[in-house]
Amino acid sequence: MKSIFEPVQIAWALIWRSTVFAPVFLVFYILAVATWMCRFVLPVLIFVFAWAQDWFSVVVYGLAWIFSVAIWRWTRFRALLESPPSLL
Repeated sequence: MKSIFEPVQIAWALIWRSTVFAPVFLVFYILAVATWMCRFVLPVLIFVFAWAQDWFSVVVYGLAWIFSVAIWRWTRFRALLESPPSLL
């Protein structure tokens, strides 16, 4: 015979997991989107600041661009964003 508290336990499990993991996922998602956008936006900024001869900004944006390209070449980072296998 099923326990009367089983639906409550299921709901509690879903609530605490979503409360704990939602902020972690939000930080990861912001990092993933920001690094994906930086791969395309930062070369434009590097060119603009190099043309303006602001070399400190060129170096800072260059290092950020190298980081964003390196993190997207890292297979463990890309594996986190893959779709799960189909169950059909």
